[in-house]
Amino acid sequence: MEKVEKIKRLLKELTGLNPNLPIIGTVTELQKETCNMSINSDLIITDVRLKVSYGGSNNYLIIYPKIGSRVAAISVNGDLSDLMVIKIDEIDKIEINQNGLVLLLDSNDSKICIKNNSQSLLDLFQLLTDTLKDLRVFTSTGPSGPPLPETKKKLNDFETGFKSLLK
Repeated sequence: MEKVEKIKRLLKELTGLNPNLPIIGTVTELQKETCNMSINSDLIITDVRLKVSYGGSNNYLIIYPKIGSRVAAISVNGDLSDLMVIKIDEIDKIEINQNGLVLLLDSNDSKICIKNNSQSLLDLFQLLTDTLKDLRVFTSTGPSGPPLPETKKKLNDFETGFKSLLK
């Protein structure tokens, strides 16, 4: 408890704020559901929540701040041992998981992941592309040949495009 009291005292000295008001800091480290934030170079607060509750549910929304970006956090229970991020300046990624539907927006690789328990959008587009590349139709003289070069180029451009967007 000594550490918590010291943090409260330092915060009041540094900011003049009541710990129940939003505290502005800089993200120094990210974990799955929490982050560490620095109030100044001497004071780092660990295990600041990124979602309301810890673990337990597979249904959640987490917005991950970029390391080095500013965030606002507020105390959940009135002391500094249980802070939660309420505002983020710069987003690293957003992850939504609801009843098996997953949506991930990742600014690190500028890609999106959309999937559910049985399919992903990337896999579906890949299946479509592979099917079109091998498409043959029956004609009066027999099966057709492979797609023409300009069609192959368009399919390759389509494949390159969706792979640069989806993960």
